[in-house]
Amino acid sequence: MRTSVSLLTQPIRYRDFANVLRSQLNLVWRPSSPTRHLGLAVSGGVDSMALATLYQEYAAKERYFELKCTAFVLDHGARKGSTEEARQVAAYLISKGLDTKLLTLTWPQNVVPCELPNFETQARRLRYQVLANACSRHYIRALLLAHHRDDQAETVLTRLTNGYNGNGLRGMVPVSDVPYCEGIYGAYQSGQPTDIEPQTGGSAAGTYRRAIAVSGIESGGVKICRPLLSFSKDQLIATCKERGIRWFEDETNQDRTLTVRNAVRHLIRTDALPSALRTKSLLAVAAKVDGRVQTREGRVDTVFENSEYRLDVQTGRLVIQRLPSLRSSFDAHGHQLRAELIDARKGYLRHNAIRLLRRLISLVTPLVSVSLKDLERPLDLMFPELADEESDLLHQKSWTVAGVMGTKFWDRGVSEDSAPQWVLGRQPLSPAHREMYTLKPPLEKLNPAKGQISQLQRSEYVLWDGRYWIRLMGQGLDRYEIQPFILRDREAYLRKLPEPRQKWLAEALRSYPKAMIPMVLPAIVKVSGQADGQETREIVALPTLGSRLPTESIRWYCHYKHIDLGHRGVDALDPPSVLAPSRISPLWENNSTETSGVNYSPIFKGNDS
Repeated sequence: MRTSVSLLTQPIRYRDFANVLRSQLNLVWRPSSPTRHLGLAVSGGVDSMALATLYQEYAAKERYFELKCTAFVLDHGARKGSTEEARQVAAYLISKGLDTKLLTLTWPQNVVPCELPNFETQARRLRYQVLANACSRHYIRALLLAHHRDDQAETVLTRLTNGYNGNGLRGMVPVSDVPYCEGIYGAYQSGQPTDIEPQTGGSAAGTYRRAIAVSGIESGGVKICRPLLSFSKDQLIATCKERGIRWFEDETNQDRTLTVRNAVRHLIRTDALPSALRTKSLLAVAAKVDGRVQTREGRVDTVFENSEYRLDVQTGRLVIQRLPSLRSSFDAHGHQLRAELIDARKGYLRHNAIRLLRRLISLVTPLVSVSLKDLERPLDLMFPELADEESDLLHQKSWTVAGVMGTKFWDRGVSEDSAPQWVLGRQPLSPAHREMYTLKPPLEKLNPAKGQISQLQRSEYVLWDGRYWIRLMGQGLDRYEIQPFILRDREAYLRKLPEPRQKWLAEALRSYPKAMIPMVLPAIVKVSGQADGQETREIVALPTLGSRLPTESIRWYCHYKHIDLGHRGVDALDPPSVLAPSRISPLWENNSTETSGVNYSPIFKGNDS
């Protein structure tokens, strides 16, 4: 025990820090990445100054990769003098040889940040969004934060006081997505799309190729790494003292009445709590919950890999051809369990099955996360062997949850007594919801001083309906919006296409019977003003299907949201459903002279003109 206490007050050894950081960075970058550009969030306090110092030691000795680092210093603007302090921190880091950028949090006008009732939450949200945007601009994929062992205990205790239990007491994980940044391209699970390879085929009428309208599945984004999570606050202080590093104290952190976090920190640091709520006990709770979560996720991964499904990213629909039979589950020794044991373990099996169901729904839902509490009814319908035998739900054929509708069906000639297949897709939207799901993509801001010049206007990427990342290109982009394409739009749009195009697009829109799930797809709309002051709205393109009116020149990139397809990867995807004649010229010639500094994939290989 004495040795443990002694170690928690000693300076951090380079080898211990290097091993942790290297293992975390290997989760972020592919081994083939020659250059690794990191971000470093520095407040000026002892925690982040110790992190900056240890990182510099690591970078000086790293032999396998070329490392770049940009330190970000935040002026939170929450109190008088914060701007001057941030400048002092930035100047100190620059004097130590770190590339440093000063960032500022922008609060609403006439707002005193510290007086906000939810100041802590608002400050955290702004802080992460500003940092993630800065990382995205500098093509940084890993942002190092100085959260440490004591912070982990504070997190668990704070969650306890807020009524969390179960997985909510897991605490912070070493590597995670950046929070509060859903919808920011390049920051949250986006920025590095995985290409979907085109499929080729033949026809009596000539050679055809499939038009890849959705050209990739998103990945990437900014990952948060916490290499100090196993080290104590006292170790960080000792590290800075040993190396003669200066740090800057934020007086607001000492005000126990300002935030709940400050109050919790004071209670933990002064040992004012019973032993069951002190750091060692709290960390033991977090470790136990984390181990349990990882075990469950491993089981779900195994069952997910044994499921048979196909995902069509053009239409956003998932066909589940076979769910694993939980009645044939095997125990740890590989022996088949008897029916009575299965019944006795029904609660355990439901626990795993509901997580499998959430994993499948995550492939098509517009939501960032799906609550397990909402999945009880779909679970009973899709796994009837786990349902209450007296349930009146078993005769139903569909369910709706998390913006997703699920419907069971049988192939022609197959008895309904056999196991059904399921199709999952976006819950249909009514015309009244159209305005709610309409986006006007903002134009990308180019910097001529850096050579960013383009003959075409280009919008920023926007996340439409939580499923599709879309960027528009062309002239007069301020006239275009993205809105839902719903069932009643179908005939009017098809009539405006040349007859050959009508046939193959109509076939794509009829991929599954109407009785199942109508598609909810993005449509590009052109808004035109009239002399009488009224405006007209005309659907001119369906980007996920690679279709546009022949009179239009609008262009786009379209990627599906980030999803986890397991070991099968893109092999679990349905081939594109739209056939385009190969004689059609490419809509977008890949131009290597683009000056934005980013290489983009073509949207697709054909068009409707």
